[in-house]
Amino acid sequence: MASLGRVYEGYMQGPKRSAWQMFWGFFWATFKWIALGGSLVLIVLLLFGGLRAQQTGVLQTEFTKVGDSLSKVPFVSAIVDMFRVIKDPSRFGRAYAFKGEVDDNENNRELGLTFSNTKLSQERYLQKQKISISATVKAQSFKEDSLIRFFCKDTTSNIDGMVRPTEPVLLEKNIPRVFTVGCDINTENIKLEGQEQTRAERILLSAVYNFKTASYIPIYTISDEKLNTLQRQTINPFVKEGINDPLLDENTGVATSRYNYGPMKVLVNSQISQPFTEKGAIPGDPYYDLTIVIEGSNLGPIYQGRLSKLDNVYLYLPNNLELAGDELTNNFDIVEQSSDEDTIFVKYKLKQEKINDLNDQCKNYGYNTAECDSLWQRGFGIVTAKFKISSLDKQDLDQKFIRAEVDYDFEAQTSTVVTILKSFEVA
Repeated sequence: MASLGRVYEGYMQGPKRSAWQMFWGFFWATFKWIALGGSLVLIVLLLFGGLRAQQTGVLQTEFTKVGDSLSKVPFVSAIVDMFRVIKDPSRFGRAYAFKGEVDDNENNRELGLTFSNTKLSQERYLQKQKISISATVKAQSFKEDSLIRFFCKDTTSNIDGMVRPTEPVLLEKNIPRVFTVGCDINTENIKLEGQEQTRAERILLSAVYNFKTASYIPIYTISDEKLNTLQRQTINPFVKEGINDPLLDENTGVATSRYNYGPMKVLVNSQISQPFTEKGAIPGDPYYDLTIVIEGSNLGPIYQGRLSKLDNVYLYLPNNLELAGDELTNNFDIVEQSSDEDTIFVKYKLKQEKINDLNDQCKNYGYNTAECDSLWQRGFGIVTAKFKISSLDKQDLDQKFIRAEVDYDFEAQTSTVVTILKSFEVA
């Protein structure tokens, strides 16, 4: 038993080691823990540093610097390679500030202005008795600053009311506001004739406010030679590159727009399937068509009302895309160049006379109010233009974005019906 005890004790203690072996073992164990801890810290720095750089638009520069330094350290080279695959900004679907803003607000169902809880102080009024109504307003804008102007009217007898608040209300970007609006209408001018004892009067409460709808669409370019080579081999360039873009049907090459919530939606698109080349889709014609359409939105709440007026229409093209020369002469002015991540955009503004023509279309074509309202709501082409690929950043498939912004006034409405009773004055 004693010998067994000594064997067990020796097993637990391990083999006899010299002082040098003990020192070397301690040193090696400490080094492994330091290496493991350093690797974890580097991973955290890579992840958070990468995310921060992506947000501030310097991801490629920062990653190149960090990657170059870390690639010289053997035990983290594999980690760097893995990170490069995950965060390489040359991959498709990179984040753009404008694109990200639209994407974020595409899920914001509170954008725009809606009326609720419309109430009357009473449902029946005697002649000369003041009509009072109120409603709750909930509003949030996509513009930096919007102004809301309120109006009320007895549409049956064409009597303007006194609305509260009397001054325009400021609506700051992405800051929701909820408040009450009131309206008083003097009924002295309402006359019930002959045997008429009652009359129904429709009271309309409206809010006219500025709003901006932004939209973007992915644009894929490739050299004409490269595309022809792939087509001869019956290779789909989108499948080959593994695009997996939710806004693109890779089988047909048809892309769709994404836009933020609001009372109107803006679509920007070309009828020609993608990818686009520097030689165009039709032999001898390098230009592609481009259309901007505005129509009533089916996103978010039910926006009761109508588009009141177009204010501005902007088109942003990557600087390697070029509008046809007559477009600049007849339809657009160049406003400025702007950059978004690694892409430089040229900003174009639709000429004011074109905007005026659009706003005057109902008058110019003799539409009545109902026809005009339905025209805007069911969809109306604001711009039809042509562009070409003036240069290619690379021969292989490349992704950029065309974007559009439309500033407009929208008139939100709520209405109710009151009953006016004939009053008899005692002589």
